[in-house]
Amino acid sequence: MREDAALLYRLSGDMNPLHADPAEAARAGFPRPVLQGLCTYGTALRVLVDTLLDGRPEPVRRYAARFSGVVFPGETLELTVWRTGEREARAEAVVPDTGRLVLADAVLEWEA
Repeated sequence: MREDAALLYRLSGDMNPLHADPAEAARAGFPRPVLQGLCTYGTALRVLVDTLLDGRPEPVRRYAARFSGVVFPGETLELTVWRTGEREARAEAVVPDTGRLVLADAVLEWEA
């Protein structure tokens, strides 16, 4: 993730100071501002679409995931993907530097 990803995602209308204000993040118990879940969720979906569907989002019929940890701007995510059916895959994302699981139980279903 880019270091400024949380600030860029504010352009989507999310004005939660937890994503931009270090003092607000500290009050919430974080060492620095956190990345929006929407960014983590969307980034994982983009990787799945690029990997499994040749970058074509049109066949996607369902995508769901559970947030299981916090991502900080600038952290790298590692996505593990496994096929569970002809047109279904599961995934999870970790921050490899820490081993912290941040996205779990992700499922992607698509049409042929």
